[in-house]
Amino acid sequence: MVMMPLIPLEVAITPPPLSRLWSDAHTVLQGIVDTLSLVKQTDLYTVYDVEIVVAEYLQDPVDGFNIIVRYSDNSSSETKDNFSFEKGERVILFLNASNPDYYTLVSPQGKFTFGGRGYENIYGETMAPPRGDTSVLLLGLGALLLVSIIAVFFRWLKTSTSHTI
Repeated sequence: MVMMPLIPLEVAITPPPLSRLWSDAHTVLQGIVDTLSLVKQTDLYTVYDVEIVVAEYLQDPVDGFNIIVRYSDNSSSETKDNFSFEKGERVILFLNASNPDYYTLVSPQGKFTFGGRGYENIYGETMAPPRGDTSVLLLGLGALLLVSIIAVFFRWLKTSTSHTI
């Protein structure tokens, strides 16, 4: 019997097409990472709950403006599949329902982060910002500015009428 030497074999894992994310997802949302909470930590992995403030549901909305996403990072892994969330990060998430939490659908392909090229996941797949991506933020800023201007106007009106007797 002849022993053959073991030759390392690199296997490239090709993620499924993006269309499959849309069809498999329970809900798809765009939002901002608000808080991260440690759930469990071991030598091999860490589990977090991430609160997402929902800006817009892109598919199958669920009740509420905040959603908890539970994910695990593999502390011992140095693979490209290891990903995380950061406070303030703008994301699009493809989620599966799980009582009482929500989980990313195809970790890490189901998490897209906003950057210079639009929304991108760790495989380099990109998505154009959905309609209303910037309009939601601009509308909120515009409303805040309008309320501030009205408040200043009424303060000015109150002080100017109290001096003209």
